[in-house]
Order: sequence, then C-alpha cells, then structure tokens
Amino acid sequence: REDATLLSRTAEHLLRLSEVQATAAEALVELIAQARILPEGERAPAYVELNDRITYEVVDSGAKQSITLVAPEDADPRSNRISFVSPVGLAVIGMPVGEETTVSLPDGREMNIRILETDPVPA
Repeated sequence: REDATLLSRTAEHLLRLSEVQATAAEALVELIAQARILPEGERAPAYVELNDRITYEVVDSGAKQSITLVAPEDADPRSNRISFVSPVGLAVIGMPVGEETTVSLPDGREMNIRILETDPVPA
C-alpha cells in the first residue's frame, strides 16, 4: 500500500513534465493498475519492492549487478541506489524473483535481465 501511494504520487508529478517523463508515468500507472495492493506493512515474498536490494543478471552476458531500488529523491547511482523511475527500476519493480524482463535503455536499445534475488533493506 505504501509503495502504491508513492508510485501514484510520482506518476502524477511526472505527467506534468516532459514527454519522456510522461512515458515513465504511464508505466507506473500501468503497474499500479495491475498490482495486487497488500495491507500496509505486509510484503509479497520474492517480489521486487521499493527499498529492496536486488541482484539481477544480464541475460546476454551473464554479468551480475546488485542495486537498491529507491524513490527518485533517494537515488545515488554511485552507491547503486537506483530510482524506480529509471529504466532498470521500471523494469524490475513488482517482478518476481526468477523472472526475465526487458529494460528499455535511453539510447533505444533493449537489455534482457533476470532477477536473481531480492532482499528488503532495513530502514
């Protein structure tokens, strides 16, 4: 429920910005529309949520990367704290562990990744 509220507010904000941001907002609205909203404080095990540490693998190369998925204002790429409105963030949020998904990169390319692990980061 908390994540859905933050995603909704962010989508509303992004819709007021440029066309590029509107695309991210539309992805968030679609995600919320398809989501099963859990009671506050309850987690869906083995699904990517905000403030989770996620390890994923680039399917083509086998390269592994670990990130923490955060709100835009908490993002710090140097610390691997990635915003949920980034290409990787939009691709992984709400996805189950083991699932393969496609990341739409800013240069128009696509990258397939597989979510290997997700763990909540303590506040």
